[in-house]
Amino acid sequence: MTVVHGQCDPRFSRVREVFDRHFAEGEELGAAFAVFLDGEPVVDLWGGVADRHSGRPWERGTPALTYSCTKAVTATAALLLAERGLLDVAAPVADVWPEFARHGKERITVEHLLTHQAGLPTIEGPVPLEEFEDQAAIADRLAGQAPIWEPGTAHGYHALTYGFLLGEVIRRVSGKSAGEFVAAEIAEPLGLELWFGAPEEVAARAARLSAGRRQGPADAGA
Repeated sequence: MTVVHGQCDPRFSRVREVFDRHFAEGEELGAAFAVFLDGEPVVDLWGGVADRHSGRPWERGTPALTYSCTKAVTATAALLLAERGLLDVAAPVADVWPEFARHGKERITVEHLLTHQAGLPTIEGPVPLEEFEDQAAIADRLAGQAPIWEPGTAHGYHALTYGFLLGEVIRRVSGKSAGEFVAAEIAEPLGLELWFGAPEEVAARAARLSAGRRQGPADAGA
């Protein structure tokens, strides 16, 4: 049986029950969950393995991939620039990124990017894997595309392009990549363990994703 560590306020005992059950029923190999109420931690639980191949246990400080949660952080970075008077979200993206004003994108605003209304939810054509580490290269691809709907008239989740689009705006305005800006202006001042592109020592201790059949109680954690 997987041992669950941490603490849980009695008011949130059902959370602990569900967390325990997910391991017991083989829904989880390793996980962590925390809840803060009025700035105070009321749930802080972790358990299982961070790497099923090595059996490395999930510890209290094990980093994990957050995927689209970074969209909210990227938006926060852009809005922080707006708060400082450095970025007008109602203005065209091309005001800070002139190359973007092509193929019907001249009137796309920063607000359209923030709200998934730009009509650029995908990157056209095959993209070499290593190119995804090159913000400027992906931004150039997106600048060369036409929107697939009239910007501002519809909404479509920009799952793979949101960070590149807003990231280029942040880079043009601040002179820093989104990751550098978040580190300097959000994560470090607030003491957060938050990275856009984690350093090697952080990646080495991060939880690894596992895909496969649903685990049963007998082989959970195996």
